[in-house]
Amino acid sequence: MASASSRRTRGLVVGGGIVVLAAAGVGVWNWAGASDSGTVCSALRGDSRIKDVLGASYRGDMSCGDLGRAFREAAAGDRPGTHSKEQAQAMRITLEAVGDALGKSGKRDVDDSLRMPLAELMADYVPDTHEILKELDADYVTHLSDGEPWEDRSGVHMTVPNEALLRVMRSVSASPSAYAVLRNAEGQYAAHTMARIPGTAKGFDLSTPVVGNALAFGALDGIASDVTARLSGQEAENWNKAVVGALSAAAPAKIPDFKADPAGYVSATWAKGLNGTTKTESDAFRSQGAEYLSIWAHGRADGFKAPGKLTEDCRNGQSRKSEEATAALKDG
Repeated sequence: MASASSRRTRGLVVGGGIVVLAAAGVGVWNWAGASDSGTVCSALRGDSRIKDVLGASYRGDMSCGDLGRAFREAAAGDRPGTHSKEQAQAMRITLEAVGDALGKSGKRDVDDSLRMPLAELMADYVPDTHEILKELDADYVTHLSDGEPWEDRSGVHMTVPNEALLRVMRSVSASPSAYAVLRNAEGQYAAHTMARIPGTAKGFDLSTPVVGNALAFGALDGIASDVTARLSGQEAENWNKAVVGALSAAAPAKIPDFKADPAGYVSATWAKGLNGTTKTESDAFRSQGAEYLSIWAHGRADGFKAPGKLTEDCRNGQSRKSEEATAALKDG
């Protein structure tokens, strides 16, 4: 686990990334102007767990937009990426309740006006969602059974089953704007994991964070595949272009110097590479783990060369995780 200070830094970066995406014009899709009569929101309004989480702010006639705002008030902290145990528990219960509502209704998508609030919340919890998606941290398995948040040196954490998180992430990703928020948060967090790798790292100390990033990216690839597989050809193309455009537009005007900001260098260099691309989302992103490794190795400028097998492991891991996520969503 990372230190508390690095966790706070990551939270600020993620929070800023959400603002940048909104300013970059992702919201032109205007998914928030939506009906509140969807079955998922109806199920959530009647869920006793949601009543408990929202407390005094709960009303039986809450719109989907009201629910989204109330979820953020209950689960988001004063500082991006930093949460109390009560907030983390609210987040865990919210994710489980949304996942259950999707399952009971047979829906794959949440109501339009709930998509961005949930995406922003999940982005705020990216240190946890990253671990849940890649499925390598034993703590996140251990704490599934007790159903409670826990605290360690890096802060407060919460967890839900991998398939539950996949289902909720998939449900908001009908909106390319919301998916872009999730992908941007993961990309920035993954860049920070690269930045924390010691220059002398070898073996598992090098491969674990690098391949872990690829696995998390692969899970998001699988979500994208499930979304586009259920759209018409033109709709899928439009969705892909919107996601690629959002991430490209969110890139900073100037790539930071590697020594001053290695994480910013990695994420910005990758995002800049999307400019003018004609690739679909899956083509542009399916090698993101390996590309992060290559960008980080080049930025070091110390003669380091990424082992060929590690690059191959990134590609294979990302592809395998994408297939696993797609299969889980197909069965869900």
